[in-house]
Amino acid sequence: ITVCKNAENTIEKTIQSVLSQSYENIEYIIIDGASTDNTNTLLKKYRDRISYYISEKDEGIYHAMNKGINIAKGDILFFLNAGDVFTDEFVVEKVVWPFSKTDIEFLYGDIFFNDGVSEKLVQFNYVDKAFFLDKNLCHQSIFYKSEVFRKCGYFDEKYTMLADYEWNVRGLVQHRLKSGHIRIPIAKFGLDGITATVDKRLKELKRRQRRQLKKTYYNKMELMLFRLFLKQYIRTLNKKGLTKGKLIYVKLLKTIFRFNFHHKPIEF
Repeated sequence: ITVCKNAENTIEKTIQSVLSQSYENIEYIIIDGASTDNTNTLLKKYRDRISYYISEKDEGIYHAMNKGINIAKGDILFFLNAGDVFTDEFVVEKVVWPFSKTDIEFLYGDIFFNDGVSEKLVQFNYVDKAFFLDKNLCHQSIFYKSEVFRKCGYFDEKYTMLADYEWNVRGLVQHRLKSGHIRIPIAKFGLDGITATVDKRLKELKRRQRRQLKKTYYNKMELMLFRLFLKQYIRTLNKKGLTKGKLIYVKLLKTIFRFNFHHKPIEF
């Protein structure tokens, strides 16, 4: 599913990335928010290779993503929005296998992030309740079983900056979805999206929404224990890692504080 609006400079590379995938059984849906630039002209160029395409006003990115969920008929959903691209043509083929061989509902991989200066690989090796108190899994790294949106609900559109973060916590922490981690980079994305914006007003809104969500899904004791004992280590875990001794220490604290998921994410 690709959502876009006034994306004439970025939409074509996203479309080509999807159409170049080696896995053939892809239902490709594009939700355009009534673009006023040349986006729709570009979309019509690929109309015969797009399964479903609509251009109409919407209430923002998460409203558009929810529309895509409603329309989709496939068993596995993925959001690759305008400007984002798969890392190579074999990504979808690689992720289909874990879904077909296990009962996982939520599969995440790693991601390449471009900050406008350089491109770096972000790896998600240690994802649990503590992880979401400081970080998030970006939607460009996640494949969902379609049924999870019936089970957990859709993106909550009132969180205009962090509906994907809220859904991840709701799905993995509250609903205890069976998750897996595939050790490949899924996609490349940069600073084009609203949630990656550097606008000060929107950054403050993002901070407020995050504080609110932490209070919603974590109790005061969990928040205090994380702040006092774990925060400094969590930021290192998914970058260059910790020494063996510190890693054991962190794992022990997570077990004592019950920050682990009810199951260990399957590694592929």
